[in-house]
Amino acid sequence: MGHGGCCFKYASPSRLSFSFTIPSQAIEGTYGVTVDKNNQSFYQQNNLFTIVPSNWLEQIDISPALSPGHKSNLRLKGRDFTPYFVQHLTIKIVDEAGLHISGLHQIDADTLAADIQADPSAPPGDYVLQTFSNGLPLKASKEQLSSRWFRSKLAQAFR
Repeated sequence: MGHGGCCFKYASPSRLSFSFTIPSQAIEGTYGVTVDKNNQSFYQQNNLFTIVPSNWLEQIDISPALSPGHKSNLRLKGRDFTPYFVQHLTIKIVDEAGLHISGLHQIDADTLAADIQADPSAPPGDYVLQTFSNGLPLKASKEQLSSRWFRSKLAQAFR
């Protein structure tokens, strides 16, 4: 990616912090940082940060824990959700098993929310949610548990 303007700050004898602006044309991927001192490598850290695309889904949360006959909040966290993406996003429950998702909406650029309802007869277990955009499954990244497939442990809520 090359270096850009960086701002280094002395924090303590063993800690140096820095900030920088990532160019808009930077390619998605995982990057490291090398600090040079007197034109020689002084410190190197691989896999320090990852550049992700817009509309990137990171995690899902259900709160409070879902139980039969009740409704909970489903939250999707990610990065830079566009209104077009939100409008064309569909969440499906594989083997529905009495679970229903409704009211998907955007809270802010990094958060989506919806209601999730469990029928009174919904069995305990693990359920898989799959996300689609314009009818096509969203592609998963090997490195991300934030893949477009989410597992939600509902069994603990059914005690």
